Amino acid sequence: MNIFMMKQTPKERACKTDSGARLAKKGHSVLCKRNTLKSAWIKQHSPDYTIIALCQFMKVSRSRYYHWLIASKTKREKENEALIEKLKVLFEKGRGTYGTRRLKNRFSEQNIIVSRRRIGRLMVQAGLSCKTKKKFKVTTDSKA
Repeated sequence: MNIFMMKQTPKERACKTDSGARLAKKGHSVLCKRNTLKSAWIKQHSPDYTIIALCQFMKVSRSRYYHWLIASKTKREKENEALIEKLKVLFEKGRGTYGTRRLKNRFSEQNIIVSRRRIGRLMVQAGLSCKTKKKFKVTTDSKA
């Protein structure tokens, strides 16, 4: 029996769990996402709810969820991890002043082809942000 389709009042449906948290409210933004995001959401909320209930709610088969749990990382994920390590090295070499354009130039010097957008996305993922120089501001009028 589907636990979400039982005949209940709206108030009972809203407070289905012991903690009072509403399952539907937590996952509405994830419902239209890819299976990897759905599976990650299920893993995050698995201590609070049963895997069966979460999989039914997210419309993901249990076998698909367990396959995702044991699956190895994709080629792109492995590349991204390697790039993040190189990014951190180059970023620290540039004393935190390198932005996406300079990092792209450094990568192209090493014959690594990466777009600026991907570098920016990986910088955000790694928690790196470049220091920006402030424009000089004249505070006194010396021609008085």
